Amino acid sequence: MRGLYLLGALLAAACVAASAQETGERARLNPLARFEPGQLAETLRRPLFSSSRRPPPPPTAALRDEAPPPPPEPPRLTLMGVVTDWSGARALVKTGPPIRMRSLRRDDEIEGWRVVEIAPRRVVFGRDARRHIVALFASPVRPAIASPLPDASASEGD
Repeated sequence: MRGLYLLGALLAAACVAASAQETGERARLNPLARFEPGQLAETLRRPLFSSSRRPPPPPTAALRDEAPPPPPEPPRLTLMGVVTDWSGARALVKTGPPIRMRSLRRDDEIEGWRVVEIAPRRVVFGRDARRHIVALFASPVRPAIASPLPDASASEGD
């Protein structure tokens, strides 16, 4: 039994010697091999190939887009009448303040809105994809009618 213990001790000593020889060989080929990974923690905190020797900052959350601005207000005016003559239709409108009378034709602009249509009792203004209808004898207390332009792909018979 003693021989068995002796044989085990010799085997353990041989393994330690072989391990030391292997470590010495690795250290000769790679100087960093003699360090444990925990001893190189500072290298991970201060990367060698970064000019600031600092790790890159953590990614930030994507900035949220700001809410789009509210759509522009329709023009504040009152339709006083529509006149049609040999040169076409004209809408007579009252704007203000200060109160002022204007004559508008199709494609004229007022407060950023373009005259799209002049009918006998109404005027249709357009801006981007919106439209605003001002009717003759409309109550000034009633809110303005603003709606998107109808889809061109929709059939007119609907």
